[in-house]
Amino acid sequence: MKAELKQKFSAILEQHFSFFELALGGGVWFEPMRVFEDTQYFGPYVYRDNKRILFSWELSGKQYDYHSQDWYQLGKQAAENALPVVWTHPYVDEAGSLAPMMTVDAPIILTNGDMIGMAIVDWSLTALTAFLETVKITNNSSPLLIHKASNRIISFPLKSELAMQTTPDEAWVKPLYSSSSNTKLNTSKSLPINGKLYDLYFLGTKSGFILGFFNPHKDIDKEVRAVSQVTLLGGAIIGITFVVLIIFIMKHLFKPFDLVLSQIKGSIKHSAR
Repeated sequence: MKAELKQKFSAILEQHFSFFELALGGGVWFEPMRVFEDTQYFGPYVYRDNKRILFSWELSGKQYDYHSQDWYQLGKQAAENALPVVWTHPYVDEAGSLAPMMTVDAPIILTNGDMIGMAIVDWSLTALTAFLETVKITNNSSPLLIHKASNRIISFPLKSELAMQTTPDEAWVKPLYSSSSNTKLNTSKSLPINGKLYDLYFLGTKSGFILGFFNPHKDIDKEVRAVSQVTLLGGAIIGITFVVLIIFIMKHLFKPFDLVLSQIKGSIKHSAR
């Protein structure tokens, strides 16, 4: 029975992670004795080795003791607070790839309210940063991504030395925390960065991030003047364009996590019946 179930988990995880290149790995980690009465650790896991998806049980044992790990305890707190997902603070994968990453925990709750474990995805911040740097709101725009709970900068090409560092005590930082909203676009004008003036357009996310784009102030002025020659609503059109583009980018970034986690949880719940 154990061998058959292990094979089934291997197939489920390999299937769901094969298409998701932003993921360094992921798995399903169960509460003690929830799968078998004599089994304290049951944590099937897959990880990416170049383009291959490899299955492993190496972290499912007393030596690693995943129940005591911070990321697992964070997931349990999320379940107690009825949160569908929670993100760990950014960290470096010292166990393997040495890559900057975050882990997304999604508690698996049965219909009777019991948490039997959690599905997780390890998120490659290197791949995310590379993707964000290809996105351009205007020709000279530059992205910003911050994890609010840890005050950690994930991506900031204008000051690449601040990546994975705590947000600095600078004028452009304060409005991000006081004004960020996930329902409307926020702006900060004429911010001095590296000796130039930038306008910052940003939104909060329900997952606890702040996503924004710095744009040279002179570029925005130029576009607004060009549009305003045709219509008095030039500024509004520019603003709407930013909203649409940033919302699209956020969906592109976070939707795959929702999809893969929901698929894994659905497969596990079906198997648990």
